[in-house]
Amino acid sequence: MKRILMGLGCAAGVLIFAAPRAAQAVAAVLVQVTKTAANPAITQDISRQAGQSVDLSCALTPASQFVSYINACSSVSPSSLFVPNYAVPANQSLVVTGVDITQYCGGTQAFTYILSVNGSTTRKAWSVTGLNTASFTYPTGFVLGPGLSPTFLNPGCSATVDMHGYLTGN
Repeated sequence: MKRILMGLGCAAGVLIFAAPRAAQAVAAVLVQVTKTAANPAITQDISRQAGQSVDLSCALTPASQFVSYINACSSVSPSSLFVPNYAVPANQSLVVTGVDITQYCGGTQAFTYILSVNGSTTRKAWSVTGLNTASFTYPTGFVLGPGLSPTFLNPGCSATVDMHGYLTGN
């Protein structure tokens, strides 16, 4: 009987030391993240993320009422310098997490702002009514790939569209 109890005690001791490793291995398998263009995952520490922050400003000024044309976006540096005709850098993707549209047309007419890339492919659209600022947030972000230039089709109302996000490697 004494031998059986000693054997059970040894087995319990082995399980105590072996179980944490097994539990860690199972947890590691369950927590793996797959990063794709459609589902970006933050893989940098917080100190490097600030350097990857991107702010874009797109000034929409139609030639005349209800005349639509393409307006390119400028990047805004931390010192508030505007660099025109922004394009997402090669080997990186822009993850847009917020869009603010400040519309300068009053009244009750809704204007739709269409985000396209490279002047043709429609990516997103927002409708804004009245003289105000509308803010749209995307906690997981939407992605603009390498080399793409965000542009807006102007619905005929003067406006400023600001986009906020960060760059991530592909």
